[in-house]
Amino acid sequence: MRVSLVGVSCVGTTTIGRILADRQGWPFFDLDDEIERHFDTSIERLQARFLTGYSYRKECAVVLDRIATANSDCVIALPPSGLRDASYFKRSYERADLHVTIVGLDPEASAAAVDARLSHT
Repeated sequence: MRVSLVGVSCVGTTTIGRILADRQGWPFFDLDDEIERHFDTSIERLQARFLTGYSYRKECAVVLDRIATANSDCVIALPPSGLRDASYFKRSYERADLHVTIVGLDPEASAAAVDARLSHT
């Protein structure tokens, strides 16, 4: 199962993602880090190359595709734009059977909700 965590900045998606991945014995990916590694530049410099946010996210969707197709079980922390722009990654979600969970402001409750969801699959 591929689990994607989405939330606003500093809400704990990376922390919860690492904990969850560790508990499941799965790899963890922070999409921003993976994008920077893939394009060998910072997110800020990469975004400056594109005229629109749409173009940036469309280009970066290949990184999510690569992660999801290479890992049948994993946890991926998406950037906050994943809340607003889920349609850009929709094909990745559908092709990879990616389950999306929105992380709220209470990390403990969010972690418990993800654990509960995993125990029912």
